Amino acid sequence: MPACSRRTGIGLTSDELKEAERIWIRQEQIHAFGSKESLDTAMTKMLCGLNPFLDEFGDLRVGGRLGRAQSEEETKFPALLHRKGMIVDLLITREHNRQLHAGVAQTLSALRERFWILRGRSAVERVLRTCWICRRVAARPFRQRMGDLPAARVNPARPFSNVGIDFVGPLLIRSKSSKYVSKKAYIFLFTCMVVRAIHLELVPDQTIERGDGSSHVAEAVAPLVRS
Repeated sequence: MPACSRRTGIGLTSDELKEAERIWIRQEQIHAFGSKESLDTAMTKMLCGLNPFLDEFGDLRVGGRLGRAQSEEETKFPALLHRKGMIVDLLITREHNRQLHAGVAQTLSALRERFWILRGRSAVERVLRTCWICRRVAARPFRQRMGDLPAARVNPARPFSNVGIDFVGPLLIRSKSSKYVSKKAYIFLFTCMVVRAIHLELVPDQTIERGDGSSHVAEAVAPLVRS
């Protein structure tokens, strides 16, 4: 044997890998499309629409109008495969990993460069649902079940009987006496917890109690508040 053709390792060559893949695909086609009697009417119509033929190696391929295209034969006439089968699942998983766990559309597009899987989108979706890496990345956070609303939110009452408060700001405003000097101010938000009515007031700071001891809340809605 010439030195250039001797094998220097125990790994398989690229030609051996391609031949092994071709044998597995042929066995899968024989199992799925073994004879015309084993095909139902729907499958027969689907295959007739794809114009299938046998190549020189005996593989079943999809026909088309790309015979004169300057591309590889397996790209112009991809191998025909059923959507169910262990070999089909392994091919989809391998291409999904090669595409760095891409989505259904990209994985299916890469597969169709060499293979035509019947109802390929549903087959790819079925296999990708079992990918634990994609499931972990696309997992949604846990949604905590909310408790019952407080009684102040659900029982009828006069407006502003039960309230919530908040501040908005700061804002820069100008006084009437000095138009060229700006100072900070805040919007005091006073909302009813039952009917969601609001009252807004402009205040100089974010403190509830003023220097004279009077409350912003009392001054803002004193005519309306019962408590």
